[in-house]
Amino acid sequence: MLLSATVGAMEAMVTERGAEMTEWNEGRLDDLSDRVDRIEKKMDAGFGRADQKMETGFARMDARFKEVDQKMDAGFARMDAKFDESFRRMDAKFDESFRRMDAKFDAFNERFATMYQTLFRASWALVIGILGLLGVLIGVIATQS
Repeated sequence: MLLSATVGAMEAMVTERGAEMTEWNEGRLDDLSDRVDRIEKKMDAGFGRADQKMETGFARMDARFKEVDQKMDAGFARMDAKFDESFRRMDAKFDESFRRMDAKFDAFNERFATMYQTLFRASWALVIGILGLLGVLIGVIATQS
C-alpha cells in the first residue's frame, strides 16, 4: 500500500508538472521562434548587403579591368608604331648601305674590266710581237741557207 500511494502521488505530481511544463515550453518555443525569425531577417538583410557590396565591387573591378585593357591596348599600339618606325629607319639604312656597297662593287668591277682590257691588249701585242719575231727569225734562217 505504501507503494501504491507513492505511485499515485507521483503520477499526480508528474501530471501537474507536465501541464506546467507544457505551458512553459509553449511560451519558450514561441519566444525561440520569434528570435529565430528575427535572426533570419537580420541574416537575410546582412546577406543582401553583402551581395550588394560584392556586386558593386565586381562592377568596379570590371571597370578597372576595362581601363587597364584600354591602357594596355594603347600602349601596345604605341609600341607597334615605334617598332614600325624603327624598322622603316633600319630598312632605309640597310638600303643606303647596300647602295654604297653596290657602288663600291661597281667601281671594283670597272677596275677589273679596265685591267682585263689592258691585259688582253698586252697579250695580243705580245702574241703579235712573238709572231713578228718568229717571222724575222724564219727570214734570217732562210737568207743564210
